[in-house]
Amino acid sequence: MTSTDRHAVGGARLGVWLVVAAAFQWALLGPVARVAFAEGIAPLTVAFWRATVAALLFAAHASVTRAHALRRQDRLPAMLLGVVAVAGLYVSYFESVQRGGAALAAILLYSAPVWVALGAHFVLRERVPAREAGALLLTFAGVVLVALFPASGAADIAATPAAVSWGLASGLAYALYFLLGRSLF
Repeated sequence: MTSTDRHAVGGARLGVWLVVAAAFQWALLGPVARVAFAEGIAPLTVAFWRATVAALLFAAHASVTRAHALRRQDRLPAMLLGVVAVAGLYVSYFESVQRGGAALAAILLYSAPVWVALGAHFVLRERVPAREAGALLLTFAGVVLVALFPASGAADIAATPAAVSWGLASGLAYALYFLLGRSLF
């Protein structure tokens, strides 16, 4: 094995561990938010600090990797994407966690593929193949069933209209991140 091959394998392993670390951190969003709420911190405050810390880490990474700055004409759309999609995701997700529990909020957040498909079809005029449409219907049915009929013993789930609305809004905001981001970047 050449040194180039060893470097590629090492990079692939690092990549796998970074994905695992990101998934672990993503999984902690709801439980950590619940701890913050128990201490009296509002969902909007949690969302603000999460976005602020993420922005600082992103800026540090961009500085270290010498990432190119956005073109002037892309700055306003990127800021709007951040406010509508990213901040909208954080606020609505944390509101859903507070009102309905972390499990319900996470399930409803993953209604995002359905929102992406609907936006791609109705706004971007993309065709959704029948097989994908069927998978999306199953996804939506699963989200509805879990939200309306939580498993017995799932005392942490409170599928109130407000919790479900905020959770679906988080899925929509997450979808907007992909729909708007794709056209922007």
